[in-house]
Amino acid sequence: MLIMKSTQKNYIYNRGKKLLASVLVLIMLFSITAGYVYAADPVIIESSGEQRNYFQYLNASGEWNDLDRRDHGVASTGAIAYCMNAGDDSPHPWHSFSPGEDIATTFGFSNFSIGLENIFFYGFPSTSPSVHGLTDRQARYATAMAISCFLSENGYDQGSDFYNLSAGTLRPDGTPEGQATWDYFQYLLNYARAANPIARSVSVAPTTDTYIDGSYYARSYRITATNCNSGYTIDAASLPSGYEILGYTGAFGETITVRIPSAGNANTPFSFTAIGWDNRTAANLIIQESTTDDIQTMMYQSLLPAAGARDNGNIEGEDIDIDIE
Repeated sequence: MLIMKSTQKNYIYNRGKKLLASVLVLIMLFSITAGYVYAADPVIIESSGEQRNYFQYLNASGEWNDLDRRDHGVASTGAIAYCMNAGDDSPHPWHSFSPGEDIATTFGFSNFSIGLENIFFYGFPSTSPSVHGLTDRQARYATAMAISCFLSENGYDQGSDFYNLSAGTLRPDGTPEGQATWDYFQYLLNYARAANPIARSVSVAPTTDTYIDGSYYARSYRITATNCNSGYTIDAASLPSGYEILGYTGAFGETITVRIPSAGNANTPFSFTAIGWDNRTAANLIIQESTTDDIQTMMYQSLLPAAGARDNGNIEGEDIDIDIE
């Protein structure tokens, strides 16, 4: 798992006595360490009946037909699922699956796995359909089609040539809704092909100088983040006994105040860690194969936010020295 760490060393003075408070900011980007295999128990997948479709394909007889795509989801959590081989049949609760593994374990660390993650991150449900003026069904259809076409153009058979756009046998259905869905579908494919990793970060920014508050040293910090949708937690293991953290709710954008007892703690470094959480990472995209012939392999979202358990690198920000008179 990729770890991003920003470190601020704040040199704090109280009447000529210096206290070093080192504030560590840690955000897990939830990639998988090389050689680490993440396994998930099989889940039951449900599939919808026929719904409104937005694309058409050209069949062998030269006729344009509506392209039927079913919605899929995890029965126990309601999480969204997408098929990985559109040419096979949709799964139902009576079909069984092998244990799942995340996409990086399945496909390795590559532009291809990043592309799949990007489709999911910018697609449904990670991005609200209202951002693009779409319904849930339109956004879900476009995301499913982007996954299938991206798989096809990277050599993963989808059962029909029209999933590879180079064949020229796939088009919107001629309605305004179909065109809007097609535009979003192309938008998602462009993000997949670009394969730019999703940037995630956490920032702990001091909002006050350090001050004496009764028998404590105290300082306030504003906690913000980029692309972390599940809040943050604090690892306070390195703070001294008797510390207090005031104002914490776990929501980004809030200001917290850290207080440590002044007695015996001058000239001693301390730290706390803010850990950002997200459920749209590569570690949240689980692929499970059916143990029944001709039933689709599924990719679904694990809703449990990921952080803290895996790492394969870090980025450390500049040390900032702040002298307080």
